[in-house]
Amino acid sequence: MDVYGFVSRLLLLAVLVAACLFGIERSSLPAPSEPPQPVLAAAARPIDGEAGFANLTLSSEDGVSLEQAYLLINGERAGSFAHGTLQVRVYDGDLLAVDCRAYDRELCFTVDEMSASVEERYLPRRFSCRGEAAVWGFIVMRQL
Repeated sequence: MDVYGFVSRLLLLAVLVAACLFGIERSSLPAPSEPPQPVLAAAARPIDGEAGFANLTLSSEDGVSLEQAYLLINGERAGSFAHGTLQVRVYDGDLLAVDCRAYDRELCFTVDEMSASVEERYLPRRFSCRGEAAVWGFIVMRQL
């Protein structure tokens, strides 16, 4: 098995483990045959009513339209990269993943803007995947 295959399987395992830890049922993951959702911004649920949030602006490489590439927050669709960029609100502990199962080529994504309250080491600025649903990172809020 090559390194790419190993890393892909390791990331898929991480998604499944995170789904178990967050109580996300496998059936809640979107099926690849569903029509694209036009939602461009979505908010994940806060842990409690007083939880702080952060805003992210994400984009596909060169702002290319990827109508069937979806950002998943805690296993739920938060929007697609149909317009090349996506703005979302996230909360501490959120798991971000990208579902690019509709594409059989390597796709690259970047974090263009991120609230200062997000700990950057848990969410890489660049991310790529190929024909899979893969974990991008976790949201960890800084203690200010």
